[in-house]
Amino acid sequence: MKHDDHYSSDNINARAADKQREDNYDFNNEIAGRDTGKISRFIDEKEKMRRAGRSRNDTAERVLQTQLQMLLDDPVYASAYNNVMDMLREAEQRTQAAIDDTERDLAQNDQELEDIQSRASTLPDGTRVYRDANGDVFNEDGEQIHAPETDAIVWREDNPSHEEYLANRERDTTLRDYLDRLRDYQTRVLGTTRDRMMNPDDPPSLDDLDGIEDSILDQEPPSKLHESEDNIGKALATDNVIETQKPSL
Repeated sequence: MKHDDHYSSDNINARAADKQREDNYDFNNEIAGRDTGKISRFIDEKEKMRRAGRSRNDTAERVLQTQLQMLLDDPVYASAYNNVMDMLREAEQRTQAAIDDTERDLAQNDQELEDIQSRASTLPDGTRVYRDANGDVFNEDGEQIHAPETDAIVWREDNPSHEEYLANRERDTTLRDYLDRLRDYQTRVLGTTRDRMMNPDDPPSLDDLDGIEDSILDQEPPSKLHESEDNIGKALATDNVIETQKPSL
């Protein structure tokens, strides 16, 4: 009779339900990565290794974010931090705009040089020459040309003057120097500042934020040089240019 009860439909269904509950229990433990002392039946070794690696990475990421997030939970720190980030974004925008303007100015200056050179008279060997307001003749290296070489020069009404050529070259030098300063500030000051501000493991302290703010402002080059050629030399001659030392961030 007991043999018949073991194989009764009720007992079979009960054992199947128990087996299903056990499978669900084991499956959920394996998915969660809990060790039950049983051999894994649902997740293979490759999947377990992948899950273990992802779990370690997630844990490490949470740890890295903790230091900055803990500081940002302080309203005073959060306000100062956000102010510096706003200042940084504005400085980045101004600097990139100044770089774009200066690159356009350089391109225009290069076109003007081509026009100047295309209108220049030449020596028999093709050397371009320019005559200044005193009637003296110079080549592009600044060397003065004398007779009898000057006797062979054919001058035209549209010839550019030596002063015009020199002004173009001086503007080129000034613009390139300014562009170098902008790019240096963009990388050395703004780039370093952003890396420091976004470092979740070693964020700046409240006192550090004051120094970072000063560095952004004090080392920013003038950003309006493109508006006037005269302002280029004046602005670069002021103290409001990038210093050579690395900022203390």
